[in-house]
Amino acid sequence: MKQAMKDLNNAKYSAVGENINQCRKKLCELQKQMREPGQVEDMVLEENDTKVQLEKWLGVEESIMKQKSRVQWLKLGDANITYFFASTKNIYSQNKIKSLIMRNGEVVQTKQEIEEEVLGFYKQLLGSTTESLPAINPVVMRDGPLVNRQQQLQLVKGVYKEEIYQALLGISDNKAFGCDGFNALFFKKAWLWLGTG
Repeated sequence: MKQAMKDLNNAKYSAVGENINQCRKKLCELQKQMREPGQVEDMVLEENDTKVQLEKWLGVEESIMKQKSRVQWLKLGDANITYFFASTKNIYSQNKIKSLIMRNGEVVQTKQEIEEEVLGFYKQLLGSTTESLPAINPVVMRDGPLVNRQQQLQLVKGVYKEEIYQALLGISDNKAFGCDGFNALFFKKAWLWLGTG
């Protein structure tokens, strides 16, 4: 099957560039001859046929170029994947803890020893666990800075759509608010519908 496809390709499509050049030359010659009086009617059909042939060969050439570019794209993609996995492997090996120097200067290399040393270090750093947290001292809360009545009202006042819209306008168009992928530009363009709800 593969050999038959190669033979067909060599027989029909090996000289695509040549065929395009021949069709273009023939078309130019026909159009020059058609400028002479009395020749137009006879050559219109031949000109149309030549145009059809030229379009056919241009389509074949475009198809060949698309196939070649797809092959090139796949090769480059494979190279990128290889580079990506090599980089990932390198980062993994850099992030791996192979040995650890303990507080007493001793070097540990097994996974279990490293885990025990890390746990011990952070337990000492963070302290011990407790069953209950001491209550907040009301005297400290009372003597510290307090929010006055005007500030309290400011904290609980309503938010207006115009304020939201003004805040939205202050955000860069390509910033996304959450993991849904909708960026600020989407909300700005859809504000007419979103802002009325």
